[in-house]
Amino acid sequence: MNGESSERRSTYVLNIIYNEYGIHLSRRIDLEKEMYQLWQSPGGKVEKDETSKQAVIRETYEETCLLPEETTINHIFNDPEYDCDIYTTNIRDQLPLHAELKKQEEWKLFSFKKYIDMAQRRETTPSHSNYLMKILESFTLDNNINRLNIEELIIYHKMFLENIEKTKRASLEKLPTPRKVLVTIINNYWKTRSSYNIKWYNYKIQEELPDFYFREQCENYFNRTKIYIIRNFGTLVEKKDISKGERQEKYYLSQHIVHKYLKEKDNYYPLCLECISGTDAVIQEREDREKRRQNKQLYEQKEREIKQEFYERKEEITRKFNRRMNELKEEFQDKI
Repeated sequence: MNGESSERRSTYVLNIIYNEYGIHLSRRIDLEKEMYQLWQSPGGKVEKDETSKQAVIRETYEETCLLPEETTINHIFNDPEYDCDIYTTNIRDQLPLHAELKKQEEWKLFSFKKYIDMAQRRETTPSHSNYLMKILESFTLDNNINRLNIEELIIYHKMFLENIEKTKRASLEKLPTPRKVLVTIINNYWKTRSSYNIKWYNYKIQEELPDFYFREQCENYFNRTKIYIIRNFGTLVEKKDISKGERQEKYYLSQHIVHKYLKEKDNYYPLCLECISGTDAVIQEREDREKRRQNKQLYEQKEREIKQEFYERKEEITRKFNRRMNELKEEFQDKI
């Protein structure tokens, strides 16, 4: 069905075994394993020095006592979330046996329509549910099953996906329009401790910060303050001195940051999309910054190692060059 290389190697494999009537599935019953009570196909982890195709043959045999030939197994795609190679095998009139009694129930044959409904309800393992369309499309290439029936089921699944998208759009249309909040900071910087008056709408907050001469000393402290939130997650629209020792700054902030980090509850602004969806822009931004910082440190470390290796080799090559040149001069000193 495809030109998939026999040398292919992934972390996991999955073999969807089927015939002209439907798909064979078994329910997971091991409480200590992930995906408990979900319906699965034969599969597992690829062992050391084993290709994906070798692993899928071994796993299929261990779980069903069926020994498919390499030519009957078809690779259709890789699930990147688990690095799992997905295969299909038409076992025709063979029946899978209940080989792993403690891990799964007996194998059952489900019609293609029933299988689709189970995958849509996410009663199957994730690869079945997340890539159902790809799996169905692969069946259309098998001349031993009713292609028209599969194509009708593909249309059925497409309609299901379209209805989900319509429902999502309808839900989003009902959400309040995200607003930008104008936040004003007045900084009195003549005092020993900088005093900040933060204001938006009819709310006011005061915040005092100690003056640090070195930013490294206060970074952990400063990153938890409201001033840090405003300056790092807001858009500066105005900055000016309004009197001696006083500076005014104006920022636009998303309403999510305003009512989550400046004031615990702000009844004037309705809940935003981020709050409803349970996401947190500030935490995500901090995590991203920490990852970037760690990546920068790793980059700098590797850069130092590469430079050190280069300089060491350069010195070695230079010494070798000088030694050979001296030997050459000595050899031809009285000859030229």
